[in-house]
Amino acid sequence: MDSKSRSRALRRELEGCFFRGNLPALIVSVVCMLLLTGVNLVTAWLMQRLVDVVVSSGSGLGSILLIFAASFAVFIVAYDLQRYACSAFVRRAVVQYKNFAFSGILERSVSFVSKENSAKFISLLTNDVVSIETNYLSNIFTLVMELAGFAGALVMMLWYSPILTVAAVVLALLPVAASLVCGGKLAECEKTVSEKNESYVEAVKESFAGFSVIKSFKAEASVRGMFEDVSGSLEDAKYNRRKTNGLVNMLAGGAGFLAQFGVFIAAALLAANGYAISAGVAVAFLQLMNFVISPISTVPPILANRKASIELMDKLAGLMTEDGEAKGENVPAELKEGIAIKNLCFAYTEGEPVLRNIDLSVPAGGSLAIVGPSGSGKSTLLQLLMGHHRGYEGSISIDGTELRDISPASLYELLSVIQQEVFIFNSSIEKNVTMFGDFAPERVEAALEGAGLSALISERGLDFVCGENGQNLSGGERQRVSIARSLLKKTPVLLVDEATAALDRPTATEVMCAVLDIPDTAKIVVTHDLNEAVLRRFDAVAVLIGGRLRELGSFEELIEARGFLYSMLTLSAAAEDK
Repeated sequence: MDSKSRSRALRRELEGCFFRGNLPALIVSVVCMLLLTGVNLVTAWLMQRLVDVVVSSGSGLGSILLIFAASFAVFIVAYDLQRYACSAFVRRAVVQYKNFAFSGILERSVSFVSKENSAKFISLLTNDVVSIETNYLSNIFTLVMELAGFAGALVMMLWYSPILTVAAVVLALLPVAASLVCGGKLAECEKTVSEKNESYVEAVKESFAGFSVIKSFKAEASVRGMFEDVSGSLEDAKYNRRKTNGLVNMLAGGAGFLAQFGVFIAAALLAANGYAISAGVAVAFLQLMNFVISPISTVPPILANRKASIELMDKLAGLMTEDGEAKGENVPAELKEGIAIKNLCFAYTEGEPVLRNIDLSVPAGGSLAIVGPSGSGKSTLLQLLMGHHRGYEGSISIDGTELRDISPASLYELLSVIQQEVFIFNSSIEKNVTMFGDFAPERVEAALEGAGLSALISERGLDFVCGENGQNLSGGERQRVSIARSLLKKTPVLLVDEATAALDRPTATEVMCAVLDIPDTAKIVVTHDLNEAVLRRFDAVAVLIGGRLRELGSFEELIEARGFLYSMLTLSAAAEDK
């Protein structure tokens, strides 16, 4: 199946989210809508009967009033029930749609999500969902009522006067095509609004993320100008959407007026030519004409809006099918032999290699420090070990199994990661450590103690809220939370990427010692910190420069060789002395 076919299939699945387990609410809503339509049609018949009885001074007024009272009671019950059922249907439909969409996004690979603009995902799950709810879901019931009313009115009108009904239908069908022509334009406008909203969300995100930088460089005016541009562009797109929608409504409304006026003329001509049309029939016919005219003004915009909503669903489906988690075999969550890297080469852009012919190995339970200047490929090497990029040359094997052949889910059972920027949820310390999982209290306590968080817990408690992205914690405390996560997860491999870069030397030393003290775990640590006391604790130290492995050995061996590591330590010490 090609990508276009997969996208269409996924869009159908997205639409299916509206109705899965939601049919009872839909059926109740539709039945109530039909009852309401029926009551309105009965009312037109009652008006015909009432007028004819009054004009002819005949009998039957009591039965008319009795039917009217019964119809009114049905109307009240049906309206109230429909109101609740419709709200329940829309709520469940939106929840299921968002959940399915979010789950689909979570199945994308890390590399795919990281290269995409996050504002796109935010817009898909916010603005686009609101548009779909308004223009697609809520209009289902309006469409049912309009079409049911049209069909019912048409039957009654044929019963009253077939020839006048034919004239009314001809007049009503003429403007429909003109209204539908604008449907494609409205869909384009809706898509443009979605795209402009992505830019707007991105601008807002960047402004708050870089707030301190903006203030320190006094760039408020420039940032304000950029914000005004994207905000104005979004509102321009919304303005064009409103104009197009207004044009559709104008065409439909004008057509309705012309159709009704034409029916008046047709009725007069028929009456003048001897057709028997009573006063009651004329009144009923005019009432029924509203059911014929109304769809002319409402259905084309509904169909146009539905098309626009489908465009938004197609956009999401296309994104969800572009890239997914790579497949592979499941392997045991254990490390018996170790990790072996042989002749590893990698380039983000063809012809510009980042890593060249890397040969490394880390035994089970061993530790390796990777040092080198910025841009030497250290973090890229860790990203490859995490499975973020599979387009490398050479081999990365875990207990003899090539990493590319291991499923992402299985790989994440094998390893955990501590990064420089630790993501902290705006929740309690306990939830951040357990990652919202369910663990025995003694395991959580042991992980907290092993990560050096016991003092913090004693002072603030497990329920202490960390704040947005851990703003209520220090840098060292955030890193310790990450260590506690790894201890609780108990993976056989731990990758650490510049975890101490933003910490002072004493805190950095404490954090690294806590990492190295984790038992029964192979540790691969990328670090810029040339702390001799810490480096001595590693089984081996690898020096990467310019994407090449320049040195590999124990700390003592490399210092004795007086090579790259020795020079880096000497320069670092000299810089600190200054």
